Amino acid sequence: MAAFSKIWTFNVLAPRFRANLGSFLCQNGQGNHENHDLIFCSRPSLVSQQKLSYNGLDLAFSPYAAYWREIRKICMVYLFNSNRVRSFRPIREFEVSHMLEKITKSAVASKPNAFVGGTETSAATVVWAMTLLMKNSIAMKKAQEEVRKLIGMKGFVEEEDTEQLPYLKAVIKETMRAPLLIPRESCENCILGGYDIPAKTVVYVNTWAIGRDPDIWENPEEFDPERFINSSIDLKGQDFELIPFGAGRRICPGMLMGLATVEVSLANLLYKFDWEMPVGMKEEDVDMDAQPGLTMHKKNALCLMAQKYDR
Repeated sequence: MAAFSKIWTFNVLAPRFRANLGSFLCQNGQGNHENHDLIFCSRPSLVSQQKLSYNGLDLAFSPYAAYWREIRKICMVYLFNSNRVRSFRPIREFEVSHMLEKITKSAVASKPNAFVGGTETSAATVVWAMTLLMKNSIAMKKAQEEVRKLIGMKGFVEEEDTEQLPYLKAVIKETMRAPLLIPRESCENCILGGYDIPAKTVVYVNTWAIGRDPDIWENPEEFDPERFINSSIDLKGQDFELIPFGAGRRICPGMLMGLATVEVSLANLLYKFDWEMPVGMKEEDVDMDAQPGLTMHKKNALCLMAQKYDR
């Protein structure tokens, strides 16, 4: 600590410096989830997470113990089971309709719409999907054509319609190819990838690197929803290449709710409106800057001009 004190006191280094305090890279994240899920299913007691979770009392940040098992069981039985998710469908569709009304008013007034993710992961996913589609006009056109061909004059994309929209689902998978996961903590000693991992070790699964690995993905830096057409890769925790909701015991309990919200929201945005850049901007002007956080939001709002689709 004396060395750190000297750095701050005399400004020996630049205003920013990096210190590696006992971390190492182990290229065996899949083994973490598949073979040692029980060992790595706890959460570390980090100050930021404690502040967000009432000292670790919520489902996401609670350490693995009897309390966590009980509240997860309650959530899965009473809140997030498939029947309960379906029961919330009218609320989701009402909120989407309200969003479409606001965008329609802006379109009539020729005002740009600012897409801001807020704090919720589903909203952030929709914003990133629209961002990527605006930078890839071919994918945008194909997604819109698929939705409009299916829905026709119906006027609104309902949740059951999304099951017949494979390209839309591929767009969402491609958007979610590089998420960030909450860190885990080992409950006991184990060996992972040849390393001795002590109990209480904080473990991060680098899903961003997995989503950009050329050994897994062809042209990983390109936005290509086609890679998921006729592919068996799913995002529900069974395929390690794509785990935006995590996997194993700590998989996101709200996954079904989140996917339903993203699908119906994005489908209606593509069905109802044609999207253009504001005057003076081009596709290449859309930035991909992100701001750090538990959910990766766009740093700058996505501003687009909506024109109501003439059916």
